[in-house]
Amino acid sequence: MSMERQTTYGWSIVVDLFLGGVGAGTFLVGFVLNHLNMREAIARMGLLLGPFLVLIGSFFLLADITIRTRIFRLFSNLTSWTSRGSWILTFFIISGLAYALIFFRPFQWLPWGDMPTLSMVIGSIAALFSILVLIYPGFLLGMNNAIPFWNTPLLALLFLLSGLCSGVASLMLVTPLFEDTLKYGMVHFIHILGGAAAILVFIEIIALYAYLEVSAHGSVASKESIRLLKASQFSLKMFIIGLLLPFALLLCGIFISENFLLSPLSISAAILLLASGFYLRYAIINAGVFIPRFSI
Repeated sequence: MSMERQTTYGWSIVVDLFLGGVGAGTFLVGFVLNHLNMREAIARMGLLLGPFLVLIGSFFLLADITIRTRIFRLFSNLTSWTSRGSWILTFFIISGLAYALIFFRPFQWLPWGDMPTLSMVIGSIAALFSILVLIYPGFLLGMNNAIPFWNTPLLALLFLLSGLCSGVASLMLVTPLFEDTLKYGMVHFIHILGGAAAILVFIEIIALYAYLEVSAHGSVASKESIRLLKASQFSLKMFIIGLLLPFALLLCGIFISENFLLSPLSISAAILLLASGFYLRYAIINAGVFIPRFSI
């Protein structure tokens, strides 16, 4: 029985999914921190950075679509997760920017900036759409019944956890850029981010293991996807380097109070988590295998 790798989704889609996950995760983490009045400057930077990353990712999505009629169809067929995803991305970018910009001086003229209730409603809507941005790729890939490796709700959960990890990681990278954080409470704040990231990484490890185990006991095509992952040393790159190593660094960081030691640890962990977020999407897309309809 012959099997083939999918060729519909390539590098531009991987970049789109990665930037979408990082952007939505960064916004959501920033929204929570801002709501809790924790390090408002960093939280609001996350609020602004999130929609811009998703916007940049959307350009990679459009670059993958070269025919104008297909661009139109992105928004016209609401029964398709491709169309739903396009609307989700659009609504998130608009609502996310509408909420984030009111916290920056050049845009304080926006009328809802002086309406706390309305601005919170806009922010809550953006936060809801950020969650949808995180999970919709799992449904987008899962609607392709011809590729069993993608056809599971565990994929949406995996993308959600990976996006949240990436969101915390991006703020961990941004934190040292703020002088007030370096002077006042940097250790405590990074401990909070690091602890949250460690919990998310631990849950992601469990979810990823469950996803691979389900696939390993699935159809012939699904088992072929697992074989391709093993051949590419996926476990070493993803589990060991991409998750367990940053998890260990994050745990070590919780017990360190010196800035000169904590900063390199947190930055290294953040870079590894972002790299693993990209590699996870690349590996899953690249391992998509289907059985041709007329194969013998």
